[in-house]
Amino acid sequence: MTALTVQVPDISCGHCKAAIEEVVGRVPGVTGVSVDVDSASVQIQRNADADIRAIEAAIVDAGYTVGAVVGV
Repeated sequence: MTALTVQVPDISCGHCKAAIEEVVGRVPGVTGVSVDVDSASVQIQRNADADIRAIEAAIVDAGYTVGAVVGV
């Protein structure tokens, strides 16, 4: 399992947190998601088969902007 951090600059509230955790949690291979509103970042635990592009697409499809991705 590996960790990935995605910056999402437009996270601003608890609704954003819940929405992103829900959609990213549905991506195959994602085993854990935690959103930090204060740092506007999403920490993701994933298996090797989790597609980073699918994670980014889930965030964008939910209406948010993907910034830097760390841990690729």
